[in-house]
Amino acid sequence: MPKDIQDKDITQKEWKAVRALLKEALLGEEIPLESTKMRPKGVFKKYEGNPAFDGIPYGDKFTQLLRLLRKKHMHDPVAAFNSSTN
Repeated sequence: MPKDIQDKDITQKEWKAVRALLKEALLGEEIPLESTKMRPKGVFKKYEGNPAFDGIPYGDKFTQLLRLLRKKHMHDPVAAFNSSTN
């Protein structure tokens, strides 16, 4: 099954859980802000055993989400954290 079709099968609730986990990891400095220090595939491999990642495919949606979170956190870590609690 193509990645884009797989992504459509994942619910918003599941993506929200992944987003929250990645934000906590960025704030806790478990994931570096610079993608050159840990590529998206490395981040995915690090957390793929986490229950929040059950059924989440590695693909464009995951890499875009991670890129957005890194960018937000780099510019304003407090705002990036606060938006995750909504």
